[in-house]
Amino acid sequence: MPRVFVTGATGFLGSYITRLLVTGDYEVVALKRTTSSMNMVSDIASKVEWIERDLMDLMTMDDLFTGVDGIIHAGALVSFQPKERNQMMAVNVEATSDLINLALRKKVSRFVHISSIAALGRHKDPNQIIDESISWTDHPDNTMYGITKHLAEKEVWRGAAEGLSTIIINPSLILGAGQWDGGSPAIMKRMAKGNPFYPQGATGVVDVRDVAALTVKAYESDISQERFIASAENVSYRWICDTIAAAFDNKAPTIPLNGVLRLTLASADWCRAALTRGKRMATRENLRSSGRTAQYDNQKSIALLGATYRNVMNTIQESADLYKNSRHDGKDFGILEF
Repeated sequence: MPRVFVTGATGFLGSYITRLLVTGDYEVVALKRTTSSMNMVSDIASKVEWIERDLMDLMTMDDLFTGVDGIIHAGALVSFQPKERNQMMAVNVEATSDLINLALRKKVSRFVHISSIAALGRHKDPNQIIDESISWTDHPDNTMYGITKHLAEKEVWRGAAEGLSTIIINPSLILGAGQWDGGSPAIMKRMAKGNPFYPQGATGVVDVRDVAALTVKAYESDISQERFIASAENVSYRWICDTIAAAFDNKAPTIPLNGVLRLTLASADWCRAALTRGKRMATRENLRSSGRTAQYDNQKSIALLGATYRNVMNTIQESADLYKNSRHDGKDFGILEF
């Protein structure tokens, strides 16, 4: 059985990738921290060989990569917190560099890197569709997360130049069930309580299961040194908010988050975080990001990898139903079935 090393296996997307691998003909080795929640993989944990180390300790794990056939790198830090920028550089860029170096030294035959549409360039015309051929451009609106994922990609391309067989996956906004307190699944928790505001931008959206399936297809393919956008539909943030509100039988949001309101919310959130010593939830960076419009082309993934994409409206309804059930059962997570 091929031996695959997975990072981020206990996280949102990584858990779905791991779930697919263990149901196939793969021997899975995965990283977990001592503090990692195992909720998303508890039912398949016995089928995985777990290594209790931090992603930043990769250079001490040389011996663990002996016999590894391939690597799926889904581990990353997603944050809009200003104080976590240095940590994002360390986790997203330095750890990726270390992993590439290990893969080259141990002669790993395959490396799939999970990136983001945030690492892609941008068109001046928001109605012009973005595909895989676009080049990165330095821009004041680039988020720190996007910058770190772009720099991580440069490490992957360096590995490709040195002979490593690589593929990069660039998912759009991933929707689905997971840990309700973190990542995009937290949208369900926030919207379940009702929300009067909606961002004015637009983006691509995709079901977490479809990204996981595309990742495994990419790993199994003969294609190398390519990137693939994983995105099902291009929709407005208002459509996302309206659809989630409807899934919870809530009133649709009616107040647009314009520039003045975004600034007001960011300032109020800064005060809240300072007083409570909590994390920022509405920074200027992520509020500004939600006001941008971008559209993404998924045809390359369909044509070359045979990708299929679910109707995201159904994804939202399934996830909302799981959230309701998990609240009833006293759980803080939900898992969508393939």
